[in-house]
Amino acid sequence: METIGKYRVVRELGKGATATVYLCASPDSDQPLALKVVRFGSDCAAMSRRLRKLFQNEEMVARRLDHPYIAKVHEGVVAEDFAYLAMEYIDGVPLEAYTRIDKLLPLHRVIGIVF
Repeated sequence: METIGKYRVVRELGKGATATVYLCASPDSDQPLALKVVRFGSDCAAMSRRLRKLFQNEEMVARRLDHPYIAKVHEGVVAEDFAYLAMEYIDGVPLEAYTRIDKLLPLHRVIGIVF
């Protein structure tokens, strides 16, 4: 089984344009974690520098957030070839399921989530 840092990868949860999110087990806790992993490519150094800076900013901001509807960030690591955020894993339906025009959440639910 693959590991990322001290975390054991259980399975992939999703993939976006710049990051992949994995469900992981932590040696420090019985609770599963979500690991958001960004890999820096060697083919474009300028893009990797930008990605590294964006990731560091995201980690800094995410650690300050404390809200029941935002996953808590436990750890952020930036290495030479990759970086990751270890976050609280929240089991549920991805918001992507509600982004199609025929599947949008009712306005009162959206307002409730925002507040």
